[in-house]
Amino acid sequence: MAAREAGKVRVHVTGFGSFRGVSDNPTSRLAAALPGHLSAMDPAPAAWELCSCTVAHVSARGCREALDAIEADSGGGEAPAVWLHFGVAGHYKSACLETTAYNEATFRCPDEE
Repeated sequence: MAAREAGKVRVHVTGFGSFRGVSDNPTSRLAAALPGHLSAMDPAPAAWELCSCTVAHVSARGCREALDAIEADSGGGEAPAVWLHFGVAGHYKSACLETTAYNEATFRCPDEE
């Protein structure tokens, strides 16, 4: 990712790997393509910087490991940070922005591990 610049909002993006019923998770492709897309922008975003794009394994342990790694590299609060988590809802026909999330750790299907 880009070198860190003081005062910029730091952005961390996550996508997810395959899971039951979704063999090709589009969020993993999105997270992988985003750095190249942003580096091709002219001019580069002035107010924020992309610090990480991570594809997490779809399991409780895999997600925890990915989030711990991002948090360890988040700069300890030296600048504002945005964590953008992409997900998949197979029954939706278009993108949707969730305004509330609950980390209840109950799953509609078994953990991938």
